[in-house]
Amino acid sequence: MRYNRTQIVYKDYLFDSLQECEYFKVLETRLNKNEISNLRVHPTYVLQPPFTYFGKKVNGIEYTPDFDYIENGRKIAVEVKGIPTADFELRLKMWKFLNQNVLIKVMCFSKGTGWMEMNEYHKARKVIKREQYEERIRKQIQMENDKKQAKILKMRNRLNVLEKKEKLTAKEIERKNEILDRLKGND
Repeated sequence: MRYNRTQIVYKDYLFDSLQECEYFKVLETRLNKNEISNLRVHPTYVLQPPFTYFGKKVNGIEYTPDFDYIENGRKIAVEVKGIPTADFELRLKMWKFLNQNVLIKVMCFSKGTGWMEMNEYHKARKVIKREQYEERIRKQIQMENDKKQAKILKMRNRLNVLEKKEKLTAKEIERKNEILDRLKGND
């Protein structure tokens, strides 16, 4: 499944997304500072070679991470993802099995956190969502308390008006007693 996205051309490379291009710029900076070496864009790894099955040719399976490079003598592959698909998860699992000596980082970008690995991003998102939920609950409770206080204030104002009157009608006396009972219940 292909998502609707804009491809970006930068320095003769075709990137599948703006995030992928932006991460390339991060790696390019690290390459220029000699923090990494052997940076490759869209390297191809064979997960399963082509073969013949009962006389019919079966295509092989390849996996192409966005980048790979060497850092401190260790090969690292990078995949920049917004939404991991089931196909990606399966290929990633196969790739990890066949390339156990190569560390793979699945990176994503968030305006709030910047670049981070996908598993760390999901942990951070859970914390953020929980905090947002708790804040929503706090606001709801505060709104309910504010409404309750406004209602009490309105009853007290009405009671003050009734108490200032010299003569009350039967209906006003009934209303005054009702307000007094309600105010006693809220104390």
